[in-house]
Amino acid sequence: MDRLSLALLCGSGLSALDAILLGGPAWVALPASFLLFPGGFFVEILLHSDSPFAIIAGNALIYSGLVYVFLLLRRDLSARFLRLASISMIFPAALFIALASTPKFDALFPRGLVELTRQENDLRSDFPDNMEIGQARAALKARNIQFFESAPSVGRVAQREGMDMRAASGDHLIYSRFPSTASQFPCGFDMEVYLLFDASAKLKQSYVRRFRICP
Repeated sequence: MDRLSLALLCGSGLSALDAILLGGPAWVALPASFLLFPGGFFVEILLHSDSPFAIIAGNALIYSGLVYVFLLLRRDLSARFLRLASISMIFPAALFIALASTPKFDALFPRGLVELTRQENDLRSDFPDNMEIGQARAALKARNIQFFESAPSVGRVAQREGMDMRAASGDHLIYSRFPSTASQFPCGFDMEVYLLFDASAKLKQSYVRRFRICP
């Protein structure tokens, strides 16, 4: 029982500490991301979830199991030592778990997704059907969004999930891609804007959506 208690405290504390270290500098976050893999893989395969709590819990189970096996192999450890070690681990484990449950300290929590969704919806509402190209330029400039224009070749202009944009003769394309502050470990998000106008300079197809960028 003493071995199990110590193993659970060590595994839980290490899992929570790993989630906290992900928000540190690159030389700390990179090793921490490797330690995150076992629980993340376990949760993704069995639960099909990317919940921060589920990932931390998965890692806690795995690391607790490894520590327990190690302690079983150490037959020379006395019951008194195991009890003292368990008592000494209560505070740091509880502290790490409390910090890892706070979005400010846990890099696994999504950041800025509510604002990204609002920005996405606002941009979509800026480009109604049959909008004139001059109005679209003005809307983008009003938001300080840099964009590029081209006369695309006839055929496919772009293809994304749920979108297949094809140009006809005389069509005109406005395109923009810019970064956002939103993230969901280990990925960040850009925003993409495709606006395709027909030969009469009327908007015929638009696409405004976040673009996920992962290492």
